[in-house]
Amino acid sequence: GLDLTAYAYLLEDDDDSGLTEDTYGLRLSGKTGLASGLGLAYRLEAAAQSTDRFDAAYAFVEGRLIWRGLTLGLAYERLGSDGGQYGFQTRLATKHAFNGWADRFLSTPDDGLDDLMLSLSGHYAGSTLRAVYHVFSADDGGADYGQEVDLLASRHLGGPWRIGVKVAGYRADTFQTDTDKFWLWTSFRL
Repeated sequence: GLDLTAYAYLLEDDDDSGLTEDTYGLRLSGKTGLASGLGLAYRLEAAAQSTDRFDAAYAFVEGRLIWRGLTLGLAYERLGSDGGQYGFQTRLATKHAFNGWADRFLSTPDDGLDDLMLSLSGHYAGSTLRAVYHVFSADDGGADYGQEVDLLASRHLGGPWRIGVKVAGYRADTFQTDTDKFWLWTSFRL
């Protein structure tokens, strides 16, 4: 029930800049039973990133209680800063999936990003439901960036078809602007 992963992303721009960005990390995740029908899933991760000029750290801590198809999660993610000059970047990842669906943090600000998340997900009447509440702040200086609520509902329609709706609402304090987004989609799986 325990997974340990070590990784390294060694990136170099092929253009004239020759910028390098090396990231080394370690991830520990697992799942265990606590009582009859009650489980705990967890993930701990740490990484260090170096460029030609800057260094920044990454940390992620998450715990999820799982009971009768419901999952309650609490997580904290820090994309660190190097003195407000550079924020830890995840160039090969989509931050849409992790740092709010309103897409206010597709690139980490120079002051870094701390993201405290509370989530609830489960299934009801054949639908998958998920709600996530984010509180965003700066790693360097601690400025309150804003808060976001993300809601999702999707349903399997039979065969390869699925339909869903997704809503995101970001309320800015000191970073970006208030943003609301809405998606309605259908998918076909081969």
